[in-house]
Amino acid sequence: MDHFKKNSNALVHMDLITTKEAYGYETIADAELAEAKALGEAIGEARGVAIGEARGVIAGGLAEKRRMAKTLLLQGMQIHIITTVTGLSEAEILAL
Repeated sequence: MDHFKKNSNALVHMDLITTKEAYGYETIADAELAEAKALGEAIGEARGVAIGEARGVIAGGLAEKRRMAKTLLLQGMQIHIITTVTGLSEAEILAL
């Protein structure tokens, strides 16, 4: 307190910086918009990866069903039994 009284006439020098200097954006709204955009891109990328993985699993499952159907067909299994076991249509089995 005494220090304040002794220096009450002294000028206080403060370096003020702009929002752009501090955060790299002109306004806080610009910073929030950039953050929301980055979040949206991350969510979109995660969804894309999940969809791609799901499609890969489905495609892999379909390939396995076709392989199994072809093997059963070559072993002389009746087509209606193969369709029941694999879930493939008769046309899909005959196309193998």
